[in-house]
Amino acid sequence: MLINIRKRTDKKALCRITVNTFTNRKPERILFQFNKDAIVGFATELIRLYDCVDEKQKITIETHQLGVDPAPNQALGFFLTSESPVFMLKVNSIKSVLSHEDIECISCEEIRIKNKGGNYYVQINTDESDVEKVVIDPYQMSLENVARICVFDEYDNDISSDSSALIFEINYAGIIGFATMLLNWADNIDKKEYPLVKMKSKEKGYDFGILLTEDSVKTSFQCADLGSAYDYGFRCE
Repeated sequence: MLINIRKRTDKKALCRITVNTFTNRKPERILFQFNKDAIVGFATELIRLYDCVDEKQKITIETHQLGVDPAPNQALGFFLTSESPVFMLKVNSIKSVLSHEDIECISCEEIRIKNKGGNYYVQINTDESDVEKVVIDPYQMSLENVARICVFDEYDNDISSDSSALIFEINYAGIIGFATMLLNWADNIDKKEYPLVKMKSKEKGYDFGILLTEDSVKTSFQCADLGSAYDYGFRCE
């Protein structure tokens, strides 16, 4: 599948981001940090998911932490640091849809995109039972596709260790636009923090092709130097 990484998506999809915690402290905001390879990996696996999942099929994919899970995986294109909560992606679990009024009310900042043309090619595995045909991407080889999820309460205390899971819900129609904007971001990477757009919020956010629901926890994306999976105890047997 060929993705144009010099073009913004003109679609907005609803997305719900929530956190399950072990305490009574309410999650106030989330900071989702990625190595550049983790951004590319996440986008790549979302595109593959889009290609193989039925439009109405409900699916849940979990990624567990390095140093916690005895067999950590890259099912969503990245490894999670040990202090992060479990990351749970749920597809087609949101029933509501965006109205024209909702879209018109969106006020957001744009991610910088390079002017020169360019595409990103994602090879789709057609037969994963045949080992010789399974694609190994560069981001998987480097093992620098690491992500960290930080959860903060209303007093800005880090409650990540008291958080069991982050649930990221998105419908099928929004996957490809979100993945495209992740690739746009990876192509113009910096260390800036990018808050996501949220419905009926007075705070401005950035256009990643998704619009957070009102009941979502305020979330920001940021590129950071997180090292490699080896730094968190990963061992290749």
